[in-house]
Amino acid sequence: MKAIKILSGVVLVLLILVGLNWASIERLIHVKSLFDADKIVQNFSHMDDLLFSSDLPRSGEEHTWETRLSSLPVNFTDRGKEKNTAAMLEELQTTALVVVKDGSIVFEDYYKGTGKEDLRISWSMSKSFVSALTGL
Repeated sequence: MKAIKILSGVVLVLLILVGLNWASIERLIHVKSLFDADKIVQNFSHMDDLLFSSDLPRSGEEHTWETRLSSLPVNFTDRGKEKNTAAMLEELQTTALVVVKDGSIVFEDYYKGTGKEDLRISWSMSKSFVSALTGL
């Protein structure tokens, strides 16, 4: 009987701890599956729901890009080998591609069920900005 009371007390304490820390546990679960192939597009498009985030206020007026849209080439050469553009975009799991040339958007398309208004993570882009700002 005493063992049942102790076990019940331990279970109760564990349930209380889980309840009080559920938000942290949920974030940990999401981080664990962040790069899973069947979840990565959803996760990366909804990172603000999964992890802590902050909105950065715009510092000025929104820039409107001139557009001179054209198609991507069907094939391209990479290190001496001809490759199919659509196959490469699929292989790289591309969700969005915007090409800017001479200050104009010349190509813009979205893949894997994503769209222009979807949020995007900016890890690689922000690394480039930080490197430029710090002179690395």
